[in-house]
Amino acid sequence: MSAPEPRRCHACGSRQTVLTRRSLAAAQADQYVTCQRCGWVTYEFIARRPRELQQRRVARGQRIKICGCSYVVGRMLALGGDEMIVYVTPAEPE
Repeated sequence: MSAPEPRRCHACGSRQTVLTRRSLAAAQADQYVTCQRCGWVTYEFIARRPRELQQRRVARGQRIKICGCSYVVGRMLALGGDEMIVYVTPAEPE
């Protein structure tokens, strides 16, 4: 089985990236890619409580801010009763 192809940095296009995977045992609930060339962090998904998403009225197709950067919500999956996974893609500038 071959290793997966490295992800591309959304900011500079480099493939010199490091994937930080979601960890169920540790405090890291989000999954993101960090570019080793420019330092840009691109989120793939975030984990949030359903109540937080309801309060912020997060829905599919909506633009949201994560660490000051704009993302578009792709899909939302429920994990049990107390967590939601929100898949995001970087938003194009308006």
